[in-house]
Amino acid sequence: MVSAAAARQVVGVLGNVISCGLFLSPLPTFYSIYKKGAVEDYSPNPYVVTVVNCALWIYYGAIHPDSIFVITINAAGLFIELLYIIFYFIYASNKQRKSVGIKSLIGIAGIMLVMLPLSFIPMSKSLQGLLIGLACVIVNIGMYAMPCDAIIQVYKTKSLEYMPLTLSVVGLLNGICWLTYALLRFDLFILLSNGIGFVLGLIQVGVFAYYWFKYPQPKNPNLFKSGYNWLKSKMNNKIVDEKVTGGGKVELSDIV
Repeated sequence: MVSAAAARQVVGVLGNVISCGLFLSPLPTFYSIYKKGAVEDYSPNPYVVTVVNCALWIYYGAIHPDSIFVITINAAGLFIELLYIIFYFIYASNKQRKSVGIKSLIGIAGIMLVMLPLSFIPMSKSLQGLLIGLACVIVNIGMYAMPCDAIIQVYKTKSLEYMPLTLSVVGLLNGICWLTYALLRFDLFILLSNGIGFVLGLIQVGVFAYYWFKYPQPKNPNLFKSGYNWLKSKMNNKIVDEKVTGGGKVELSDIV
């Protein structure tokens, strides 16, 4: 029979993988920004909040025993999210750059406001752990809730263009995994933040599904169909290239 400690190790590794997927899930959004050359109506809020969240969880892991998985994934997440903010800043308008700059400074101030007192004011380890745990729960819930701000826009426009499904789905899976991790060796703070995160992720996916089926979404083509068409075009181009380089005859069917 697998022990709770061994099971927690496995879930911790799985949680790192899923969390990495959560941090990488905005890549299609940033590819879209790159192609358009502008951030348009995409919000920087999720990335700023996630930077604060990762920084606080690294601190939490540093003062709590057996929290190596918490430290490793949040260190990776901090690095990735900082890259997103830099990328966003490059493609933002002057007004948007000012906004993201102010929000980033507020985020840094928030991190310092929590970490400096806990590091330099004398207090017991239990009180220190309680305070950083509460701060992590509040900010982590905010991170999970950030994609919910798109729900208002979806309601107004009936369009899912600015509500990335990947972020919501991976957030839901991330909440489930870390909720399990917290239950295997009871951790109240991880349990609270990811339990609420699970509920918020469920709401986001439910809203996406409702508007996907109720209203036509021409700007959100079927991913499987578009992937198939992309693969087919690549195969046809390969056939044409092979026939041209080999001196063969290119048929009409090869390029249609």
